[in-house]
Amino acid sequence: MLGGDLVQYRVDVTNNGKADADSSRVWDLLPAGISCSDVQLGSISDGGTCTNVAPGQDRVQWSGIPVAQGATKTLTYTVKVPVGVSPDQSFVNTAGVVDFTYTTNDGHTYTLVPDNDVVRDTSETPNTTKAQDVSDIFTAAAAISKTRTTSVTESGNSASSQATIGETIDYTVTTTIPKGTTLYGTPTVVDPLGARQTLVPGSLCATACTLDGVALPTAGVSVAESPANTITATFPTTYANTTGHDVALVLHFSTKVLDVNANTRGTSLPNTATLTFQDELGRTKTHSSTVNTTIVEPKITAAK
Repeated sequence: MLGGDLVQYRVDVTNNGKADADSSRVWDLLPAGISCSDVQLGSISDGGTCTNVAPGQDRVQWSGIPVAQGATKTLTYTVKVPVGVSPDQSFVNTAGVVDFTYTTNDGHTYTLVPDNDVVRDTSETPNTTKAQDVSDIFTAAAAISKTRTTSVTESGNSASSQATIGETIDYTVTTTIPKGTTLYGTPTVVDPLGARQTLVPGSLCATACTLDGVALPTAGVSVAESPANTITATFPTTYANTTGHDVALVLHFSTKVLDVNANTRGTSLPNTATLTFQDELGRTKTHSSTVNTTIVEPKITAAK
């Protein structure tokens, strides 16, 4: 789902017992990031209401709901997903029956309280089985991918996966921001090259680095070698993708494999790029992608 989407929630209350439930109380706890102001006016069925019950915790609630023996009562309401939601968001609603009453053949009324672990009235003592369930909605996930090619193709040195000392590796890092989502906390894409390879001077964005097809810097997004031998792309403090389509940040650069002890025949030279941002609730999110290049060298033997 996207910011601004309308989502209808449905709570089905089923009576599998041997008597009618005369009156039931049902609560649906709204997740962090969703409040009563996001519940559409007039959308709560069966006389339900939405109320704030604690700081950062709102709930939709119904009372006096009858459920006949063998029947299912459906309760609904509609939420407008807040504009400005981030990628990788999961909104988890938990709904449950708080209590219900029934009348026996001799005219006595009894109250049953489900043994719920989340949706419960703490002033009541549970005396029947749990009646609680969850429902999730999600935003699309951000993504990052990393590819490479190497400069030499010959027997024993594949351009797609192998390199030798002094050889050039060409890297491409692609970060995808889903449409209708917002990144917070001055997002970055960081690719530290480490001590086994070094950035080729002038190679960063020699093939254009782009955001949504436009060369950097653009829309407040820039890229530089910072600190030394580390590629860092920086977004504005808040970056909202309002284009109506997924946006790709594409970085190009090259490195040279160094003649160091760690780069010996058969070892793997890893390289990892990481997207870091905060969601609208201030929680840090990361996505990483790693590509490995196998080091190849001559293997000489002598016999006498």
